[in-house]
Amino acid sequence: MHHVLDRPRDAADRTGLGMAGVVFYGVLWAAAGNDIIAERLEALEPAADAKEPHGIAGPR
Repeated sequence: MHHVLDRPRDAADRTGLGMAGVVFYGVLWAAAGNDIIAERLEALEPAADAKEPHGIAGPR
């Protein structure tokens, strides 16, 4: 535990991994709250394309 108070510039790997974890958590949090954010902003969800059901594109 004596390395916990190292300066970030002296422990770049640990700082990078820590920030990667924070960003990963933030992205998951934003993705999970996407529907709530859209509801609060009264944004319309894009409707599924009726021409291509289930996202399967084929020859026309």
